[in-house]
Amino acid sequence: MEHLAAKWVIALMLILIIPLGWTDTEAGYRGPFEGWIVDAETKEPVEGVVVFVAWLQGHIDSGRTDVDSAETPTDARGHFFIPTWWSFNPWKNFTTEGLVTIFKSGYEPIIGGPWDYLLKGEWGMPQGTYIWKFQEGKPVILLHRASTDLKKRRLDSSRVNPRGSDENTRLLRQEEDKEHNVLYPK
Repeated sequence: MEHLAAKWVIALMLILIIPLGWTDTEAGYRGPFEGWIVDAETKEPVEGVVVFVAWLQGHIDSGRTDVDSAETPTDARGHFFIPTWWSFNPWKNFTTEGLVTIFKSGYEPIIGGPWDYLLKGEWGMPQGTYIWKFQEGKPVILLHRASTDLKKRRLDSSRVNPRGSDENTRLLRQEEDKEHNVLYPK
């Protein structure tokens, strides 16, 4: 009888825990990531902006480790979409956050904060720094032109740090190369 009760307890635990592996717990950290990117001055869509998300798993004792990454360029309307990162491991779902980087050569990068915090508080910056408005419930993100001060522009560019496999960072690395060629001509 005790054996049967133990099986029921295990079955109940599985019924309660397994669904956590595919629900939208902390969806803002895992995705989806969608919106539009426009030039901060002209409010015109910017095509070819790379939106990159690095999912990192937090550890109490050792910081963070890379779990996965994804990137996409904006289309002619400035639109981008990165689907939700999914894991069957409930613990990973609760301890993983997606850090966003937005970059295009010739513009200031928007670097490395959690998506939810960008949407709710613009990563602690004054309102209107990164988000112009919301359209269809998705953000319209302002991309500011790069500084004419080469020292500042080099510093901004050096902060772009693609985490993840070469396959998942190809577009971001291409934009970095374009910016590098402008900042350090041969």
